[in-house]
Amino acid sequence: MSSIETSIEVDVPVRTAYNQWTQFEEFPRFMEGVREVKQLDDRHLRWCAEIGGKEKVWEAEISEQIPDDRVAWHSTSGAANAGVAVLTGNVYPHITLDGSEDRLAGYTAMPLDSNPYRSSYGTRRRIAAVILPAGGTYDVVFDSTNAGGRPFTFRYWVNDVSPPKLKLLSARGSIIVAATDAGSGVDSSSIKATLDGKRVGTRFGSGTVRIASTKGRHRLVLSVADYQETKNTEDVAKILPNTATLRATVTVR
Repeated sequence: MSSIETSIEVDVPVRTAYNQWTQFEEFPRFMEGVREVKQLDDRHLRWCAEIGGKEKVWEAEISEQIPDDRVAWHSTSGAANAGVAVLTGNVYPHITLDGSEDRLAGYTAMPLDSNPYRSSYGTRRRIAAVILPAGGTYDVVFDSTNAGGRPFTFRYWVNDVSPPKLKLLSARGSIIVAATDAGSGVDSSSIKATLDGKRVGTRFGSGTVRIASTKGRHRLVLSVADYQETKNTEDVAKILPNTATLRATVTVR
């Protein structure tokens, strides 16, 4: 797996945002996991980041710079996917090609659940992605439902091919399971849990899933997916590759 993620609140003038995104060598100051970005020349960058506990180094090419409008770059190596999920705010993302808002980058680039193996298939989601993207320039377009625009936050990823990590933390009063994902991030709407074969409610926050339970011994089955799972289609080799399942016998005290 090779992925980078960050979450950014967009609430500044266009000029300020554009200037920040063109200072490539400052990216490690606000991108988690990025150790260094070195600008090799006017068009090429070398990235160094810690991903999944391992150091990764790759090069990218700056493909477009329009002052106060757009800056775009792409890796010169391939990726299985890339996408963006809106975390807060009333905007919907689309991914387009070659600087044209009218050239959609495929079905998965629309804000819908595109995975035919999920019960939520076809529903509207604030998530857009590309699967097996060809070389070229991709843009993320955010359509606002509010006149004048409002602040929003989003998360983006590149090459997320691993499911979330699940770890049982505690079983005192309730069951607590750590659920983390270093790529596209945990999709809280995907979380499903059963105790002794019966569906139970869950709460997710600060990287943990809380499951209400009575005292005693129980059979727990917990399923958690990340945002990329909403975009996996039959073009992806495995079924539900970005979904993790924890099965455990738990004694609640």
